[in-house]
Amino acid sequence: MRIVLLVMVATSVLLGPPPVQAQGRRQPPQVEQPQDEQPQDEQAVPSRKRRQGQGQGQGHGRRQGQGAGQEGQEQAPSTPAQGQAGGQPDSQPSVPPKSPPTGQAGSQGRPIRVLVEQANAAFQAGRYLEAEPLYRQVLEMREQKRGDESFPVVPVMNRLGLCLAEQGKYPEAEALFRRALATAEQLSGGEHATVAMSLHNLGYALRRQGRMAEAEPILRRALAMRERVLGPEHPDVASTLVNLTQAIGITRRPAETEPMLRRALAIREKAYGPDHPSVAGVNSAIAVLLRNQGRGTDAEALMRRSIAIQEARLGPEHPRLANSLITLGMTQLTLKRYADAEASFRRAAAIRETVFGPNHPDTAQAYGTLAYTLAHQQRAEEALTEIRRATAIHIVRRENDDQRRDEGTESERRSARWLFARHVGIAYLASRGASERIPELSREAFEMQQWAQTGGVSGALTRMAARFATGSGPLAALVRERQDVQARRHALDRGLIEGATRPTAERDRAQENAMRAEIVALDRRLDALDARLAGEFPRFEELSSAQPLPMAKARELLARDEAMLVYLVRDDDAFLWIVRKDRVFWRRLAHDRKSLDEAVKGLRAWLDPTLNRALAPMPLVAAHKLYNDILPGADEALQGINRLLVVPDGPLQSLPFGVLVTSPPQGEANDAAQYAAAPWLVRKYAITVLPSVASLKALRVVAGRDATREPFVGYGDPELRGSGTGGRGAPAPRMDQGIADVAAVQGLEPLPESATELREMAKGFHATAGTVFLGRAATERAVKSANLARYRVVAFATHGLMAGEFGDNSEPALVLTPPAVGTPEDDGLLMASEVAQLKLDADWVILSACNTAAPDGTPGAEGMSGLAKAFFYAGARSLLVSHWAVASDAAVRLTTGAVAAMDRQPGIGRAEALRRSMLALLDDKAMAHPMFWAPFVLVGEGGTGR
Repeated sequence: MRIVLLVMVATSVLLGPPPVQAQGRRQPPQVEQPQDEQPQDEQAVPSRKRRQGQGQGQGHGRRQGQGAGQEGQEQAPSTPAQGQAGGQPDSQPSVPPKSPPTGQAGSQGRPIRVLVEQANAAFQAGRYLEAEPLYRQVLEMREQKRGDESFPVVPVMNRLGLCLAEQGKYPEAEALFRRALATAEQLSGGEHATVAMSLHNLGYALRRQGRMAEAEPILRRALAMRERVLGPEHPDVASTLVNLTQAIGITRRPAETEPMLRRALAIREKAYGPDHPSVAGVNSAIAVLLRNQGRGTDAEALMRRSIAIQEARLGPEHPRLANSLITLGMTQLTLKRYADAEASFRRAAAIRETVFGPNHPDTAQAYGTLAYTLAHQQRAEEALTEIRRATAIHIVRRENDDQRRDEGTESERRSARWLFARHVGIAYLASRGASERIPELSREAFEMQQWAQTGGVSGALTRMAARFATGSGPLAALVRERQDVQARRHALDRGLIEGATRPTAERDRAQENAMRAEIVALDRRLDALDARLAGEFPRFEELSSAQPLPMAKARELLARDEAMLVYLVRDDDAFLWIVRKDRVFWRRLAHDRKSLDEAVKGLRAWLDPTLNRALAPMPLVAAHKLYNDILPGADEALQGINRLLVVPDGPLQSLPFGVLVTSPPQGEANDAAQYAAAPWLVRKYAITVLPSVASLKALRVVAGRDATREPFVGYGDPELRGSGTGGRGAPAPRMDQGIADVAAVQGLEPLPESATELREMAKGFHATAGTVFLGRAATERAVKSANLARYRVVAFATHGLMAGEFGDNSEPALVLTPPAVGTPEDDGLLMASEVAQLKLDADWVILSACNTAAPDGTPGAEGMSGLAKAFFYAGARSLLVSHWAVASDAAVRLTTGAVAAMDRQPGIGRAEALRRSMLALLDDKAMAHPMFWAPFVLVGEGGTGR
């Protein structure tokens, strides 16, 4: 939003030993849930004629003592926003019958029955590696006999999917559950216990990948269907209730989850009695609630009873027992009984390594909790050994998954963040009193920070760099095609998941079948592209993977007057590396995630015109305190430095560092002179934001440039008819099936000053005539049809709309001149997803609009994950983006001032040019308040001569 406002005239040692309080306040590691659910008895439905009301509920009941069920584990949460202070038990997927479905008589009946019995026996004993090939044989035999459009095949798909999921092969399991769901829905018409089972298991697979927002509606549909088809007291209803609480987050919304768990407990106790393993599983979940309520002693007693039941019924080495031991250990941690917690975690780790092997994510989670407990006991070296084992498992998984085609990769990476973050803290603990080891441990922790911070924005930039590493020829086009095909596949995946959440009557079967067929075709195309790239561009996989940048290489890439500030924000503390070409500083910060979030939001409240409409003075004392807190010892560490490259994390992603105050202010600022005299950080340094440490290499080594490109193209001053405050942003128009209401777009306020802005930029870049598109020429269709790869600088001066302002559509967008009738190709809004489809080769994209650094609107999204991420993917090496609503006249002066500074002195670089433009506004009485000069930040490459 560009706004016209009435303005008022107005201690760190070089890699030295950590301080004694290095560990500070500790919280249990962020871990989630064990899973718990009973096997379920699915009767085959041999023909399409069998529908709801024709015996669907028959044959689906459980037999007492039929099987012990499977309990899950506590694991990392999908996002820190869940706020879970410890482990939570979770529910297992739905297990089809132990005996083969009916309708399997014939020459192959006996072999299939024997195989099923052997597979189920192995599965119930937790021997998943043994069960998997048996289920594969059964599936192959049934497909050969009947084809996969038969219910006898659906339960086998589910069983095999469970085996794969329990081995950590979540994408393959998810694919089987999707296939089972599609087949069951096609044959049943959508209302059947087999459909509900497949929905349940699909939700489970999504949840295990950390995709909670997708899992929750799937599980809600499974719950509603089971209640209708099986009845509200059926044990399968309890299974889905428990699983749903894990997707919601047991401790995140306890008022909702506790009644669900109590209901599940009552159902299972009635069905099986109080001493059944499935009852023990629900009690594990309830223990998490008790622990979170401060009733640790009660929680421990409940867990010990659950473990005794499981040991008696399942045996001493069953994986479900390991899950309960993790929950017990987390409870003992809250009671500060560290030796007991250690024993619980060691036993859980031993069971998991025996059952799953040393490279399973659940094994990693057990090592991680053990390491955390050892660190509590100040046994740093032992803790470091265990946490290294844990993070090594996830590093191998990531290296193997870099080119994975499914949607779960990033979710699994986010779920494992707590392990890498814990590794950093334990490495810091190990450095206490061992100054000779500080450089080594700092380097190790620096790489763990990068594994912890892997995100979508840095990934988009890495993919862009991989394309440009090939130049601009056919090979670059091939790389771009592969990335676009994979993005399309992900979009189709999301569409199918969203479709599965809808009631049967609202489903578009033809469209879903078409999407599945397209995914098959895309997979074939990806196979062909991968084969060709392996031959013609063998470095593609290396360059497109998100590998950490070693500290030595980072230092090599820095100029002598540059320093890189690298942050990691954890729930209980934060860390900072100040990396220079000649030395490195590593410090633990006193702030935790919550206090940093409060401090940043506190400053932002004075900077955002939508929150500070009266232009109240910004508190300089608070800005100085935050500076001291997040840049301790800066006077020493930054001596001789002129440029800062900031890699922010967590709440710091929404902080423009230039507004920090570097020395104690002489009172608060009440007029323009005091603002101008304040020691802002921007007065000392040119500041560039990097999405990740590795993006430094992507921008300075990998991403080449074509020097023959034209200098500039700009779009702005859209033809609009509304009235308002003169802001570059507005309430978003209503969306209908992804198309904006063009009348509402036309009703936004005109921005005539943006025409002058773009013409001045074109003049500063010495652009040829015809490269500024205004009014009727500034359309979405014009942008999409242009050869934007011809230009070094691409600029948009217009309204910016944030995610979440679109009703049903949550994408951020830039406003352009709308057509008379909106279409999917042109409705006046250039959405982030449409930006990603553009083909740029831009050194700089200037977004002179509101909130262009904002997240994409998804739950827990990182900063700059919306328009900024899309432009990086499209081919931008640096961006000028805004953190809040932008005053339109200030936006004109900031952008044109930066361009003019580069024109006067071409070698200064974009970050320094922006700094000089900000200082010019700061020294203007009408623009001295940081609300006007501080909203824009330079993201990406902003250095001299680049």
